[in-house]
Amino acid sequence: MKKVAFIFILFLASISFVNGQGRMGTPEERAQRQAAQLETRLKLSGDQKTKVYEILFNQAKTVDSLRKGGSDFQAMRPKLREMQEESNKKISDLLNEDQKKTYATYLEERRNRMQNGQGGQQRRRNNSGNQE
Repeated sequence: MKKVAFIFILFLASISFVNGQGRMGTPEERAQRQAAQLETRLKLSGDQKTKVYEILFNQAKTVDSLRKGGSDFQAMRPKLREMQEESNKKISDLLNEDQKKTYATYLEERRNRMQNGQGGQQRRRNNSGNQE
């Protein structure tokens, strides 16, 4: 009985691990998701969205290669921060003045979420507008 319970727990742990691995998605998926979010928030033109996607995709690929390199997070943190700031500047350079103001607000909100332990994930809203 103990062996069965142990195998069952091991099975559940492996499923949780596999699900957690794909949670963030591929670099393409992450870049598409972020570009779509910025398109809506900043009212990007088609050309702007394409360029923003390219910036975000290149960043996501680099982040993945750093993660696969096996470095610990604390060691990667300065490099990740530098890459994020560089990407933010590239994106900002593509925007008009109104979009830049909205983008600055968006970045500040994201920083606040990160500091409050909510990470980069926004809470999903159900159809009635309530947070889940």
